[in-house]
Amino acid sequence: MIAAMLTVYLSGWLITTSIAAIATAVTGAGRRVRPVSRGLLAVGAGAVWPVLVIGAIQFAVIAVLAGSVRVASLNEPELRATDDAQHTDDLVSA
Repeated sequence: MIAAMLTVYLSGWLITTSIAAIATAVTGAGRRVRPVSRGLLAVGAGAVWPVLVIGAIQFAVIAVLAGSVRVASLNEPELRATDDAQHTDDLVSA
């Protein structure tokens, strides 16, 4: 199990580092940037790729849950967070 996880992590690191190295070479072709800086950026991106994937998954889950709560509140009036008429009265009286 540990060998499989290590293989996945190192494979993702290699892929992400390669993509970041190519992207920095293409976008920074006309600039005077030391190759060492580009290499460090690519290696750093490769090292943190699992954090970015986990963040993207969390964002997707929150978006799906928010959408399902919205649909449920439209179908079930008692699930709405606020009553529109009461909310309007609060705004007018303030």
